[in-house]
Amino acid sequence: MISKKCRVCNSKSLKNVLSLGKQPLANNLENNPGRSLIYPLGLKLCTKCFNCQLSYIAPSKKLFDKYLYKSSISNSFVKHFDFACSKFIKYFNLNKYSYILDIGSNDGIGLKPFYNRKYKNLFGIEPAKQLSNITNRIGIKTYNCYLNKKLAKKKSNLFNLITASNVFAHVNDLNEFTRCVNNMLRADGVFVIEVQYLVKMLKEGSFDNIYHEHVNFWSVYSLQNFLNNFNLEIFDVEQVQTHGGSIRVYIKKKINKKILKKKSVENFLNKEKRFKINTIYPYKKFKKLINIRKKKLIDKIKKIKKNNNSIIGYGAPAKGSTIINFFKIDRHIDYIIDDNILKNKKFVPNTKLQILNKPKKNKIDYIFVFAWNFFDEIRKKNKKLSKNFVNIFNI
Repeated sequence: MISKKCRVCNSKSLKNVLSLGKQPLANNLENNPGRSLIYPLGLKLCTKCFNCQLSYIAPSKKLFDKYLYKSSISNSFVKHFDFACSKFIKYFNLNKYSYILDIGSNDGIGLKPFYNRKYKNLFGIEPAKQLSNITNRIGIKTYNCYLNKKLAKKKSNLFNLITASNVFAHVNDLNEFTRCVNNMLRADGVFVIEVQYLVKMLKEGSFDNIYHEHVNFWSVYSLQNFLNNFNLEIFDVEQVQTHGGSIRVYIKKKINKKILKKKSVENFLNKEKRFKINTIYPYKKFKKLINIRKKKLIDKIKKIKKNNNSIIGYGAPAKGSTIINFFKIDRHIDYIIDDNILKNKKFVPNTKLQILNKPKKNKIDYIFVFAWNFFDEIRKKNKKLSKNFVNIFNI
């Protein structure tokens, strides 16, 4: 579906600001090498409210029903959510009988820390059955579905805390999603989201965060504009390190006068204003940075191969598919290692590049880390495998 209206303000004043051509669905790994279905991949900017969004929206069922990404594979992710759990308990005075919901709960990474602390009323929503089964088996009630009006009505005015980590950017029908959250949230409840930060992506040129699952790219500016439509407001914002640079945004109902807005909100808005987030200017610089990065990377790979060095990839996240397919570098890489057993022996979409759980040899000349947000963790874990680790930022 081609995006014709702004997903925040419904304006038709959308301007194409970046095209990555036609790309496969990045997380839809294949059982066999070869061609995959491809769809347009690019960004549009609303020139009225300056929301940034995908130019083409792929069907949700094709994206998420057979999702293979497991959050708990990463130790740093596990620690991140355990720390978040401790913070939320203290920040919102939660007790063991508080009602907590995680939307897009994956393998339960955001709920298990509460479960381990003996919290009783934990719920998850996860459309991928193999992932929802994981938390249901340990006793966390997880609905194998997308958030919907029927479920929201059933759980109306129930939750003290609702979280959606790396989910709010994935939602196609933002209006229904947010209405459902609003309905389930108590008057004094808190909605906490984590999203990759648009400003950081534009500054650093991390274009590989663009894939069909990420239908929206949020700044605090655009997020505030959107939430105003639902009588919700941001009361706190902080930067977190997940996915190479995200923001954690704390949201409450406007009728809740007990929670006061912190200075962090205004600080972020002022920084974004200085960055000119409400103009087209950052996107022009972003395009130039991508082209520079592409040339550097291809030159580096050619130099490695010219000296008959072996090069493999490490990590098969969605961002890896964007780099591989847009830069067309699959023929230069022997194979990819990924720790997720669900990805073993599958192929990066639209390529002949296979994913394995273990390396074929004990020594590799160069390892290209596609999961660059875990670069230090991967390098430390595999220091006996290779001396040379590269990613799109250190070439």
